[in-house]
Amino acid sequence: MRLVLSTAVAAVFAICAGAAQAAEETAVNSGAVTEMVGPEGSVLVLRGNTTYTLAAGDTLFEGDTVFTRTNGSATLTLDGCVIELDKASSIIVNDQSCTVPPVKLASTDVIGGYEIAAGGAGVGATPALLALLAAGGAAAAAGGGGDDSPSSP
Repeated sequence: MRLVLSTAVAAVFAICAGAAQAAEETAVNSGAVTEMVGPEGSVLVLRGNTTYTLAAGDTLFEGDTVFTRTNGSATLTLDGCVIELDKASSIIVNDQSCTVPPVKLASTDVIGGYEIAAGGAGVGATPALLALLAAGGAAAAAGGGGDDSPSSP
């Protein structure tokens, strides 16, 4: 009985070690961000349902969507090839990354809650900003109460 238990424990350790090695190989073989241009938040990765800011040297994993905003670019090394990710573009890290060119994005596109236009944080700020601009435009059109005096800035 004792021998069987020891053999089972050894088998579990071997499986865990193999899984850890496979995970490490997946990360290493998938790629890395080797160079970035632009301020923080200009190169991002959507991993699962979470978006992260990337930095030079970060590891990329199979299934990651790497995207640049209008103020950033990056150089990626994936499975031995080098990919230039220009501003406002994206690529999915997978077995076709080295053969499929990056997708060009419109500044109005949204990935992972972030607008590609480099104007701030996530997309949540945009509707509020538009509402403020619309309210200001409506107030200006109304004329401010009927007198002809200029309004102060």
